[in-house]
Amino acid sequence: MNQIPRFIALTLIVSWLSSSVAFQFPAQAQQATTAAHTALRSAVAANNETALQRVETDYANSEEAALAKLLRGYLRLQAKDYANAIPLLSDPAVASKTELGDYALYHRAQALQDSGNAPQAQATFRQLAQKYPTSLLARTAALQAAGGAFLKADYATTLAVLNETQALAPTFANDGTALKLKADAFEKLGRTGEAINALRQIFFNAPHSVEAGQVTARLTALGGSTAPTNAEQLRQRADKLFATGLYVLAGQAYEQLARQFPAASTDEVWFKAGQSYYKGNSFAASLAALANVRSRNQQTTTEAIYFTGASHLALRNEAGVQAAITQLRTVAPNHARIGDLLYGLGRSAEKRNLEAQAAGYYEQVGRQFPASMNADEAHFWLAWRAHQAKDLVNAARLLTEHLALYGNQTENRGKAAFWAALNSERAGKRAEALTLYRALLKRYGAGWYGVNAERRITILTGAGVKPLTPAPDSVMAKAVAGLQNIRQEKESLKAEDEERLVKAEQLALIALQQSALNELEAAREGAPNSPLVNLRIAQIHRSRNENVNAINVLKRAYPDYGQTLPEEMTREEWDIFYPLAYWSAIKEQAKLRRLDPYYVAGLIRQETVFNATARSHANAYGLMQLLPSTGQSVAKRYSLGGGKLTTADLFNPLFNIQLGTGYLEQMVGEFGRLEYVAAAYNGGPGRVSRWLREFPALEIEDWVESIPISETRLYVQGVYRNMRQYQRLYDEQGRFKSNVPTVR
Repeated sequence: MNQIPRFIALTLIVSWLSSSVAFQFPAQAQQATTAAHTALRSAVAANNETALQRVETDYANSEEAALAKLLRGYLRLQAKDYANAIPLLSDPAVASKTELGDYALYHRAQALQDSGNAPQAQATFRQLAQKYPTSLLARTAALQAAGGAFLKADYATTLAVLNETQALAPTFANDGTALKLKADAFEKLGRTGEAINALRQIFFNAPHSVEAGQVTARLTALGGSTAPTNAEQLRQRADKLFATGLYVLAGQAYEQLARQFPAASTDEVWFKAGQSYYKGNSFAASLAALANVRSRNQQTTTEAIYFTGASHLALRNEAGVQAAITQLRTVAPNHARIGDLLYGLGRSAEKRNLEAQAAGYYEQVGRQFPASMNADEAHFWLAWRAHQAKDLVNAARLLTEHLALYGNQTENRGKAAFWAALNSERAGKRAEALTLYRALLKRYGAGWYGVNAERRITILTGAGVKPLTPAPDSVMAKAVAGLQNIRQEKESLKAEDEERLVKAEQLALIALQQSALNELEAAREGAPNSPLVNLRIAQIHRSRNENVNAINVLKRAYPDYGQTLPEEMTREEWDIFYPLAYWSAIKEQAKLRRLDPYYVAGLIRQETVFNATARSHANAYGLMQLLPSTGQSVAKRYSLGGGKLTTADLFNPLFNIQLGTGYLEQMVGEFGRLEYVAAAYNGGPGRVSRWLREFPALEIEDWVESIPISETRLYVQGVYRNMRQYQRLYDEQGRFKSNVPTVR
């Protein structure tokens, strides 16, 4: 059989794959230079079973041969060709040569079960659970084995499977599904007391499970109840509910614990009840619970008062918040929680357009609690308010001070730096301005602020202005220093999860991407910000053309990627953040329309991150997000596609680029400046014409900052940032430049 049947391939695509081509992690491709590896990749990409068989024979006893056999077995399973699937999936080489022995067993069990051999399927599922207790498939396998025995009325075996799995994987002991199955088996055997115990275990130890919802009624039917026999049971229930985000139920459990067991009615339990209710948005219940905290422990008292104030804040009771602040000042006068409540009052005033009142609260936060959680946001709000009021001197001072105090908080840093410099320049402090413009170039040179900083540096230096040499420990010195660093996560992958990474690589190599993703997600549970794990997850999303998801995943590890220098990340990371596709077409059409190809690439990234099948809520289609009416107009004007098009035509990336660049040429003809063009592309030419009439004399940075639609304002800045990034990362052939490292 030379070709895998098409319906099999389609099943595989729907269930497991993101594309019809083989996928492997780029680093894996760099390391794997063997002929066997290359042959396997080619066979998977070609969707060719004969080629997979050739890998098995030409490279016998290799990892690649075993992976080829596993894939063939899986494909036969999908085709319902169980007679051929079972021997392929039974080959011991899969377990001995790869890390995927559990997957071979699981799919073998599926083939046996679907072929009608239930006893062997049950035995194989049971074997998997015993041999690979930490496998992601172990739970399902154990439940399949136990459930299969239950269906045959073999209740003793059901219990045996569940008990042995629990012994190997202790977390299985409180699995709601397993406990329900255990209760069912006990009930069938007439062991009602043990059935009741299993159901009660669900209620107390697995209260977050789906099965917990039916426990009360069933216990009543069996003569049992959910009444706790001791405080420990109720505490376990409360803690589990809290840990799984079921906060209102957690609050009720903590409150029940305190009321029903006097010895457990501690300040800590009442505090947990109040905290739970608060997190569950039950603010009145939170206040009632917290009123019972009478602790002499300063930490407990402080937190209880804080959540009391936060509950009053949520209920819009400003007097209650102020009373809590007064209490906190007595108990812990310098505690950051006071700053948190003051910030909350400021936000509340801000939302009601009470700016003067908001400013008063924010000033207290900045002056008295500069290390509190939102102090940087409060300080920036005050600085930006001065800027908007055109108070040049104070705006420059506050924005520079913001950099000195909160340079490690990067969300507003670039904006603060540029406008601190420009306000200084306009206030006549040109040396200070030049110093700040230069200081921001390292981290923001590739962005909108860098574009404008370079232009203003040229003006200032042309006028003979020299930068300052700030005195050590001065505000300016700290501001300059605050602009130089970025947040970089360290590798945090646990040793016990390294096997999952290997599994993911092997699964991805044979195009079982969903399974690869499952392994990586499991590894990430213990290392949520791991650069390596998040990179691998992002690469799978990228291979599925889910480029926005890929970026959002990798941002966990590289939150400041936009401020990162080319040398500080490898091509693997940059390829996720700034993918580049259809470069030849972009260059050709940009030249034809007298556009910068990097500008076009930057706009495409801002629109769709190179997703050719994208469709917006406004019914814009394809790479450059064209409305059908716009596409039709451009096609007619330039005689493209015979002057007519369908919606489907807009999903053709090459045709979409032709239309999109044609539309850009029109916008350049109408507005001239590329900033106006980007604004028109996003917000519409009508709006841009109106804004140009309303703000005719503004310098370009002021004009962009004055765009009243935040999406359009950020869009313009984003297009320029993207353009600059593409210019510094890629050469004219669309390849990474030599200074972008291949490996770390």
